Amino acid sequence: MPDCYYCFWILRTNGNIIIPESRHINAVVAVPAAFDETDESIRRTFAYYNESQAMNHEGRAREAIMLRVINRNHIRIRKNQFRNNQNWAVQLYDLTEERKISLSRWANYILPFANDKNADVVLHQLIDNTKTKTILYLMAEEYSFDREETVIIPQSELLLMYTK
Repeated sequence: MPDCYYCFWILRTNGNIIIPESRHINAVVAVPAAFDETDESIRRTFAYYNESQAMNHEGRAREAIMLRVINRNHIRIRKNQFRNNQNWAVQLYDLTEERKISLSRWANYILPFANDKNADVVLHQLIDNTKTKTILYLMAEEYSFDREETVIIPQSELLLMYTK
């Protein structure tokens, strides 16, 4: 099981699945280049909103950065847990065929770890603010491919890739 299996990023450039160490924003701040950001753009955003860059801060700067990243076609996925019910929330700019394949790869990866294979997956497309719902196992079955082809990268390895 992955260290943190309640939050993921799917990179727009190659469809690789990133597992942040704890929060989505941590991965963006730690490795901004992977998300088409810079240290300076992140610093300026926090300064603009007069907020701390502390990783546990859930303010407007964090939201602005996350929206910028998603609008650049990176996909954000998080698990929501309510009592005995779980669902997955996916934020993406728009749902193209390429992104459907990436999401199917993610679903195939996470399915063996999921408590509920019938969990809802809510897709929120920012382009037109629409939400659609599917089921985790159906998303996994949408495309067939070898599970071994899926590239999973923990945040610590992503940092090494971008600092070479």
